[in-house]
Amino acid sequence: MRDVFSSLPGALREFARNDKAREAVVIAAWNRVVGPGLSEHTAPVRLQGTELIVAVSSDTWKKQIGDLAGQILFKVNGALGIAMVSYIQFTVDTKFVRNQNKPLARSKSDAEWEALVADEFTSDLKTAANEIDNETLRQLFLSAATSNLARQRSDLKKDG
Repeated sequence: MRDVFSSLPGALREFARNDKAREAVVIAAWNRVVGPGLSEHTAPVRLQGTELIVAVSSDTWKKQIGDLAGQILFKVNGALGIAMVSYIQFTVDTKFVRNQNKPLARSKSDAEWEALVADEFTSDLKTAANEIDNETLRQLFLSAATSNLARQRSDLKKDG
């Protein structure tokens, strides 16, 4: 995984204007950096410009992780190899964190999950992925991006 992340800077510069692609890569970097301990209580919501919005499970966790924001910001940008995030905003949203940390694949059959992911494979996403020369990195990017978008869509349907 380290080799994949080390080849990201060049690819990120190539599709820096594709918001969905940038968001998917930043969210993947967040998940890699915070590890399982913190990710149990946090879930990245979206990337708004260069501001990463992250939901936390409680006010206590908002305070705890808020104290670590500078270190996490440094590590996220370090994992990306390029400064894509300038600020992390934490917001308490227990339901969002719980839903994001509940594996969607367990609640859906393989066929249902594949259909959800296929719906997210847009021409913009394909264009962004085609900018990545490394085949392994391209597949990792597509997997992370489509899974993230499918999970968000599934959550919207549940809430709506």
